[in-house]
Amino acid sequence: MLVNKSWLNNKYQWVGLKSIIKVTSDVHEKMTGKETTETRWYISSLDLNAEQALSSVRNHWQVESMHWVLDMTFREDESRIRKGRGPLAFNVMRKIAKVGLVRLI
Repeated sequence: MLVNKSWLNNKYQWVGLKSIIKVTSDVHEKMTGKETTETRWYISSLDLNAEQALSSVRNHWQVESMHWVLDMTFREDESRIRKGRGPLAFNVMRKIAKVGLVRLI
């Protein structure tokens, strides 16, 4: 978690920047046994402490994970449903179906 942003160039372009977050994860792939280290950076307009930043990052990835499942299972990104309330209705039905699938497992 970086608090001191004095090193940042072009500060006028980053007026609302409050937090710069670095998350380093050790990843162990069960199938291959391969171990890697991944580093991800996030920026935020919120003044976060380390605990809040980690919680925000985890919440972000929970949402991304759900979207990935919806796309892989239901090919949601390829959907041609574009008019009226159709997109929202089908999105809700897919999420309900996902919850049902999870309960079956």
